[in-house]
Amino acid sequence: MAEKASPRKVSAIGKRRVAAGVESSEAYKARRLEIAAAAARVFNRVGLQRATLKDVADELGIDRASLYYYVQSKEALFDE
Repeated sequence: MAEKASPRKVSAIGKRRVAAGVESSEAYKARRLEIAAAAARVFNRVGLQRATLKDVADELGIDRASLYYYVQSKEALFDE
């Protein structure tokens, strides 16, 4: 019998973003694209295993904690 894949847990910040409707705003979407592009540069430069969210934050010139508003994890960012 095959096991079901468990749904991803949504963080508290994720729940607040959904409730506020932030994820559908153009500014939020634009920032996510900017973050994805910075992550791609970092992943290409140092590789996925060695890259950290701090590296991505540094690439953007922001605090690592601020990055968590937009992404849940490095793996989720890579998947995106």
